[in-house]
Amino acid sequence: MKKLKVCFFETYFGGSHRSFAEGLIERSMHDIELFTLPEKNYKWRLRGSALHLLENNLDSGFDVLLVSDMFNVADYKAYRGNKALPVLNYFHENQITYPSNNTITDFSLGMINITSAICSDKILFNSNTHYQDFIDGIPPFLERAPDHRPLWVVNEIEDKSSVLYPGCNFENEIETYKTNEEPVIVWNHRWDYDKKPESFFKALRHLKDKNLKFKIVILGQNYENKPKLFKKAEEEFKDYILFSGYAESREDYINWLKKGDIVISTAIQENFGYSVVEAVHYGCFPLLPDKLSYPEIIPEDYHEDVLYEDINELIIKLQYRVENIRSCDSVINELAGRMKEYSWNSSIDKYDKEIRDLI
Repeated sequence: MKKLKVCFFETYFGGSHRSFAEGLIERSMHDIELFTLPEKNYKWRLRGSALHLLENNLDSGFDVLLVSDMFNVADYKAYRGNKALPVLNYFHENQITYPSNNTITDFSLGMINITSAICSDKILFNSNTHYQDFIDGIPPFLERAPDHRPLWVVNEIEDKSSVLYPGCNFENEIETYKTNEEPVIVWNHRWDYDKKPESFFKALRHLKDKNLKFKIVILGQNYENKPKLFKKAEEEFKDYILFSGYAESREDYINWLKKGDIVISTAIQENFGYSVVEAVHYGCFPLLPDKLSYPEIIPEDYHEDVLYEDINELIIKLQYRVENIRSCDSVINELAGRMKEYSWNSSIDKYDKEIRDLI
């Protein structure tokens, strides 16, 4: 099989973008060189990162350009013309369906996603849920345009799109059985509005008011200025928290997941769910919203136990798990095994083929 030289320009190098990039490079048969920009200023990444690539000729000497959704492929193709490399565009998220924390969203950012998709040679989405949300979201999004709405783009994007789960970096197999005297509840998501942390702390407050015994591990980003909600929660739950903050190494992060019994998501936005898949793999029982990508990544046999409709159902299911945590050990082991579907071992050959097929 032909080995290609791949320029991977990740303009938002952090979180799931970073995990994906590092995992792919480590395992791919192709020769992939990674160029990155920091995980901040996402609006400027969408608007300006292609010009950074062009200014520095980062694509020189390569066969393929691999980018994520935080890149303007249209700008790149327009400048390079017939000298442009074939582009594989991986969509971790998009600006059309991403929930806003205010009433005004930037129409131009969604249009960049659309024009980038049109100009890419191949598009990969990180879940079926994300793909369908994006495709279904384009027509109502374009209704915001004053006239001449280009609805033809939907078919164009569909024709070049596929779904391929991002490989998860699972280490060696481990024993998922836990012996904690008090159940350890894990939060391992970004400390942002789209993960709705206030609902998480509301559920914990119920446990506290019931005088139930439990501990908490809060894993998240390394902020210079910690969000006020988390500062307040750290004070309120100071007697329950084992750790709160940024795990300084991958090993530290995994060790905290191994200590956990339950992982909770209260997200209003999630296109795949790296953090949940990892936590379940390392033996945490998940409690997740019955929406977003969660019904897709959790096997249907476990939906009734794992998924919840609203905060009230989350509180009921969480209390039951805290009071009966050892009763679900066999389910935890079964779920952990099912997460192998999302490992790099299951997907790397598919990624290598997608790259190879661009030439």
